Formats: sequence, structure tokens, C-alpha cells
Amino acid sequence: MTARVRLDDLPEEEAKAAPRRVGQGRGFAGLGFDVAPAADLRGSGGEGLYITDIETDGLAAQKGLQRGEVILEAAGKPVNAKSELSAAFENARKEGRKSVLLRIRSEEGVRFVALPVAPS
Repeated sequence: MTARVRLDDLPEEEAKAAPRRVGQGRGFAGLGFDVAPAADLRGSGGEGLYITDIETDGLAAQKGLQRGEVILEAAGKPVNAKSELSAAFENARKEGRKSVLLRIRSEEGVRFVALPVAPS
């Protein structure tokens, strides 16, 4: 089992640069990331879901998601709770869609990222 280093235990510069590993195949919907409501985290804008953890070799990272970014929408609907993001992926799976389009806010601006839906 790999030991996890908490970002809170690192100096700020190292915490920003530290690669994150949530655990192979774990994280949100098996995509290798985890989120928290941005409203709960000072300085994260108050809306959306802040990406708190990301696997360095997970699918979310491969699609370009990074720790510290904020998911504003999933499938065209605002998301402010993890359950809303889960519902977007579950609805897409039930409807036979292959991915969910996310609107992401980062320091560079706003962009869209499509993440695949796991088959049932």
C-alpha cells in the first residue's frame, strides 16, 4: 500500500507541485479524482466543485483535469454538490451516452472537458 502525503503537511510551494494519487481506479466514478463543494473552501469562488485530489495516472488527469480547478457544470447543469455530479454521470450512463461534458474553471480561464461514462 502506498503512503499518502497530505498537502496540508507540505510547504505551499511543494503542495502545488506535488503529484496526487487518489489510488488506481478509485476516485470519483473510477476516473481518478475527488471533489468538494467550492462553497466550503475559502478562495475557490463559491460555486461549483473544487477538484481536491487527482491521480497522476488516472483518466481525469489524462484528460487534463488538475487539482485546484473547479467543475462549474456537468451535462449543461450547474453542480455544487458531489451528488449532482454523480447524477450527471448516472443519467448519461442510463441514456447510453459515452461521456459527460464538464465546464471547468482554472487560472487560465474556462474550458470544456469530456469525461467518459463507465458502462453499467
